[in-house]
Amino acid sequence: MAGGHTHQLYRPLDTAVHRLPPHCKLVAMIAFTLVVVATDRQRFAAFGLYALILGAVALLARLPAAFILRRMVVEVPFVAFAVALPFLSEGERISVLGLPMSVDGLLAAWNILAKATLGVIASILPAATTEPRALLLGPNGAGKTTLVMHLNGILTPGLGTVSVGGLPVRRENLREIRRRVGLVFQDPDDQLFMPTVGEDVAFGPANLGLRGQELNRCVNAALEQVGLLHLIDRPPHHLSFGQRRRVAVATVLATRPEILVLDEPSSNLDPASRRELADILRGLDVTVLMVTHGLPYALELCERSLILSGGTIVADGPSRRILADATLLAQHRLELPYGMAVTGS
Repeated sequence: MAGGHTHQLYRPLDTAVHRLPPHCKLVAMIAFTLVVVATDRQRFAAFGLYALILGAVALLARLPAAFILRRMVVEVPFVAFAVALPFLSEGERISVLGLPMSVDGLLAAWNILAKATLGVIASILPAATTEPRALLLGPNGAGKTTLVMHLNGILTPGLGTVSVGGLPVRRENLREIRRRVGLVFQDPDDQLFMPTVGEDVAFGPANLGLRGQELNRCVNAALEQVGLLHLIDRPPHHLSFGQRRRVAVATVLATRPEILVLDEPSSNLDPASRRELADILRGLDVTVLMVTHGLPYALELCERSLILSGGTIVADGPSRRILADATLLAQHRLELPYGMAVTGS
């Protein structure tokens, strides 16, 4: 499992930085970047302080320097431009290592390198400490399906409030809530009701106001994401169960949600279909909340796990740590399949 993260931005750990709410990290990153950009290029001490702050956050989040450096490839064009500036700029020139360079060009290069480097690192830190996929576990009757149906307003709370990204789930906000949160039901046949695959996928974005070529592009993109564009004109009932499950995912992706909620996504799928769905979910650029009893499948896909029991979240942490705690699982009527062992990290 650990090796599966070598090419991903997220680094699953349990630190104070990881536990911060994602929106807090996003606001802090934006504010920090704005301050860096606004700083005069000759305030060298300020840039040193900014670097120390980022270094302290990375240290607290236990992110190795090599992990950050591998993800800074996006800065390569800025570095190439900055290296060229001292040679291409006009004005007073000085000798640096025997090479004539423009003073203004050197300052401009420093300005680009310092601000770009700090900005890139500042953007890496929130992404590296915010899990893209989470697992919701719990015994039968714990309230898992009830909870996820509250997330996009299918159900409304009788007591208390539900908020998504700071927006309360209320009648006046339902249109935006349902754009933000896409729910894929356990049975795809509950979600597919149009004559063709393409019409099913178009239903959601059309209701959000998309028309014409924009709607067609949206439908094609969603079906491409699940590898079923070639079936766009097929009736859903002519597809296999695994294909219908993927079309159900596409119907939600077409609305471009920020959060994708899947209720028992691997149920009734053969091994090949489970693998195809797993590959799709890994490639999605959205937050995923998965409700499942398929613990090996979930462990492969989800970095974070939560246990819901008796209507209360009783555990929340890295999946490996949660699933390695046999006592905790037994207390809430959960268990790993026979022969499967998980070691905590």
